[in-house]
Amino acid sequence: MSLPLGFILALATSLFWSPVQGIAPINVPACTFQLPSPLNANSLGQSPCQVAGYLGAVCTSAGVFTISPVDAALEYFLPATNADSCTCSNVYYSLLSACAACQGAVHRIWSAYSSNCSTVYTGYPNPVPPETAIPHWAFQSYVEPGATFNIDLAVAQGGEFYFHPCTSDNMHFRYPRNHCPWFIKEKIGGWADSRWCSWRSCFPFSFGCRCGILSSSRTTESISPAE
Repeated sequence: MSLPLGFILALATSLFWSPVQGIAPINVPACTFQLPSPLNANSLGQSPCQVAGYLGAVCTSAGVFTISPVDAALEYFLPATNADSCTCSNVYYSLLSACAACQGAVHRIWSAYSSNCSTVYTGYPNPVPPETAIPHWAFQSYVEPGATFNIDLAVAQGGEFYFHPCTSDNMHFRYPRNHCPWFIKEKIGGWADSRWCSWRSCFPFSFGCRCGILSSSRTTESISPAE
């Protein structure tokens, strides 16, 4: 049985409530099952349901962004009326799938989930709210036929490196050697085996990434290719 993805804007009883200045308040379920680390929490101690809520709320102009609870008999799907640049991203899908898993529910394969999206997005194409952080494992690729969220792969990818929004004090986000996310490997080709990779995303949306050695400077010009 499928449940319309609960980001229909309505007030509902929830185990987590968070009004955030600048984006719609979120109303998301609490996890009832312990996921393996690092899926259980991001660098800020937030569950995948909370992170998904913050990311989905960016595209909500009014009301409350709600993700309804599910159980083993239910799964999330995305109505066309709620398909937008937030919810049609592979990052959001990964987090929502983990949110379902931590409630003991199953998740749809990516092609079924995204069937109502006019455009699907690789990465998260909007400014990331400063109240949250996206874990590394959320950037799984779903380009293969029948691709679906893979918990084992997420655990292997790890969550110790996080994508935070750009600020004047924090412009660089590092990934260890040979652990650059796939989208960085595509952008920089042969540089993917360099010592460090950097990912930048600022508003208005633009991105760039380079591998190299990160200096103590906080400007993008501080990155140089690794020897």
